[in-house]
Amino acid sequence: PASQTWVLVPTARPQVDLLDTIKLPLRTEGRYVGDSNGARIKLVGVNWLTALPQEASASGGPSSAKAPPAPGTVAKLIRFMGFNSVRIPFSSATELAALDTLVEAATAEKLLVVMCRQSNALEFAGNATRKKWLESLTFMARRYKSNERVVAVDLLSGPGYEEETDTLPLWGVPEAEEQAAKGLGVTLADWRTAAAEGSVAVWAGNPNALVVVQGGMYGTDLMHVQDRPMGFAQDCLFSRVVYGAQERRWFAGLHELYSKMSSMWNPVAMYDELEQTVTEALSATKTEATGTGTLPTPAKQSYEEYTATRSKAAYYLDSDNKAPLWVSELGTATKADNDWWSNTLRFLKESDASWFYAPLGSRKETADGLFDAASSGQTAVVGWKLQDLISVQQLSALHPTKLLAPTECTFEQASNEKAASKRLSLEKFLATAPLNPGMLIAAGSLLALVCCLLLTCCCCWCRRGSRKPSWMQPFSPRQLAPVEPVEERPTNKNFWSFCSCQRQLPVQVPDRMAKMLPASMTADSGRTSYSQLKGLQ
Repeated sequence: PASQTWVLVPTARPQVDLLDTIKLPLRTEGRYVGDSNGARIKLVGVNWLTALPQEASASGGPSSAKAPPAPGTVAKLIRFMGFNSVRIPFSSATELAALDTLVEAATAEKLLVVMCRQSNALEFAGNATRKKWLESLTFMARRYKSNERVVAVDLLSGPGYEEETDTLPLWGVPEAEEQAAKGLGVTLADWRTAAAEGSVAVWAGNPNALVVVQGGMYGTDLMHVQDRPMGFAQDCLFSRVVYGAQERRWFAGLHELYSKMSSMWNPVAMYDELEQTVTEALSATKTEATGTGTLPTPAKQSYEEYTATRSKAAYYLDSDNKAPLWVSELGTATKADNDWWSNTLRFLKESDASWFYAPLGSRKETADGLFDAASSGQTAVVGWKLQDLISVQQLSALHPTKLLAPTECTFEQASNEKAASKRLSLEKFLATAPLNPGMLIAAGSLLALVCCLLLTCCCCWCRRGSRKPSWMQPFSPRQLAPVEPVEERPTNKNFWSFCSCQRQLPVQVPDRMAKMLPASMTADSGRTSYSQLKGLQ
């Protein structure tokens, strides 16, 4: 029940027992993660936010009046609750001493640690901030290289729309598309190239670490990570890549939008709807996390609808056995009338995917925390929440427990840095772009225009040297009569200059034809019923 204050903890906890036998580092095979002996590993953990400054917490809840419990105490409790891993965020404002304390406390309990770069800004979008971001990834990977239980580095937690600079992160943006978007007042940031460079930066610090690449738009968009793959010089490095999604009750609108893109006619309207959907989702998520304000009425969604709306955006990676998909953040404040929560638990049970609950809540009083903010105790938990999470902690018998042992792959920094920086080609972008009516109409119109121009020029070329048609014969009243030659200016350009049958300008055309042309192309010829055709200025 929602008021449950006790928890039944199972005596058999294989997901915790494996911490004593695991052989590191970790590698991937299809949708699964395994250790160096091929034993399948499922990470079930929590987001431990204590190392961040209080104002930088992802949930944004009010400050806690309670002193946080000692990191060692929390780490012991995390393991006792059946979790085998923690995800620890860091930022440019993080105190390294505090970070070291958390990492040491977690690994002393043999917990696996994922370090996650946390920022409200798209640090990879600007040249100066991108350099600092890459340096921070190399620094953090190198700092904990000797601690093999720090198994992964998350490049950036849920890169999303940056309102201050009107920047939108997209996966695989060619330079031509980026320039075209600027003409519409929108700045696109290529998350694909940045993620590839970020991965190489991590491996430069620790070649054995897994890299977690979050989906764009707050961890919901992984649509093109397979057909527009990151550029590495060594394909074997993909065995060190995991993709991350984020699940919140109010993110359903984002997933639904991706499923509607194939039927949307107007790309401008699509962009406007995306902006509105993001604003609504973030506002509702913050309202639930803080426990203040009025929440909108959530839409009812069956499990079939839940998976269908997410499949195209991200979950195909798991269902099609393409790559591991971790749910890096999921959290809720309520159990009652919450279809999303029950659907998410069912997905985690059926897919047996790795996941991390957020937040743990040991320092922030948050309504969505695993620790009970309403309790006077430092480590009192929300009973129903932990009980539900325990139900999806263990490895499923429906999935294999043994994988192939990973093959040897020695990281080569120079060649991979070069490959990672290569932008996606326009041809690849167009070949993998989702087809919708608006795009088809625009592409069809452009193709028709090009064909008309080519056809006109081909016709002119074919007529060269052939007999003139009757309307161009001498003494015809409709003949294009040349006038006295004038000095040709090199800057004069017009449509006729592209055709091989062009006539020297200026020429005279009938007034009826002249009226069909822009005024800037004609001038009075001094003859009745004729106008002089001139070059475009």
